[in-house]
Amino acid sequence: MFCIVTKKCYNKKRPAYVVLISVLVVGAFGTALAMAVLLSGINSAKSGLLEQQSANARALANACAEEALGQIRADKNYNGSGNLNIDNDTCIYTVILGSGDIRDINVTATSSVAIRKIFINITQINPSIQVSVWREVN
Repeated sequence: MFCIVTKKCYNKKRPAYVVLISVLVVGAFGTALAMAVLLSGINSAKSGLLEQQSANARALANACAEEALGQIRADKNYNGSGNLNIDNDTCIYTVILGSGDIRDINVTATSSVAIRKIFINITQINPSIQVSVWREVN
């Protein structure tokens, strides 16, 4: 209430619905902002997890390829498949004989949902293994 010296009083109340609507609008905006920040954090965490799984799959594929090369070192006529399991991650390699010392190695590694594949071509086995191609494929 607002009173003047003459003792006349005036009621300066705002209607309650204006205050209520203002509070609701501000609350809705705050909630929307909070949800956007939370969703951004969740997406960032998922992206980080997928990146980690992809790195694990790449490392496992390289380890599996080295295992295949080790099999060829141990047996110059090695031809076949093998696998490698580390924790819950798996990898499969296949050595394919070509003419002479030429060998192809195909590797597929899986870490959760991430899959990495490597192709390797060997052109020489004796006196040491010579790799001409080592690349990641789709």
